[in-house]
Amino acid sequence: GDSSNGLIGQFRTLDKTIAPTNLQAAAISSTALRLNWNFSDSGGHRFQVHWREAGGSWRYLEPDPSISQRSADISGLAFAKQYEVRIRSIYKNADSTDRASDWSNVAVASTAARPVATNLGATSIGPTSVSVSWQFAGSGISRFQLQQRDLQNDWDWVRQDPAANERTRVVTGLQPGTEYKYRVRAIYPGEDPSDWTNVASATTAS
Repeated sequence: GDSSNGLIGQFRTLDKTIAPTNLQAAAISSTALRLNWNFSDSGGHRFQVHWREAGGSWRYLEPDPSISQRSADISGLAFAKQYEVRIRSIYKNADSTDRASDWSNVAVASTAARPVATNLGATSIGPTSVSVSWQFAGSGISRFQLQQRDLQNDWDWVRQDPAANERTRVVTGLQPGTEYKYRVRAIYPGEDPSDWTNVASATTAS
């Protein structure tokens, strides 16, 4: 009677697991999240992190964070998407099999929007040329695309796309005394375009 209950109580103590708490997630870039959590147990073997795009299927972060870690990064994510993450602690049984705690709270965070070119400016440098310049804080793009228009026509491509490291382009062959408008966008791998910049204007000399 009492002795068997005592044994069961001992086994329950041995099998005790403590879940991580206060899981938080925040974007550190347009393709990565950083997780932070608390863990109050001196035992445990490692953690397991589950993550998914909101509403999708759970997948594991690899490799598993070590038991001494209280933060981890998830990279290679999509731009401007909402993600859900959760974490649990993994203990080792005497026979070396795993024993998992309950999952933590689910933390939700969204990756940042894809970087776009900014601060577009246009300056007339004569009757037939305009200098167009912009800034870009992102990385990993294939090239830029530049468009221009005058007040009589719709947007048209400026020939020969600016290279990924270009921040200035001199557009030639323009009409004197004419106002031109410009916009730029970044092209990511897979021909995936960013949003357009602001529109900049310049009027060529007469």
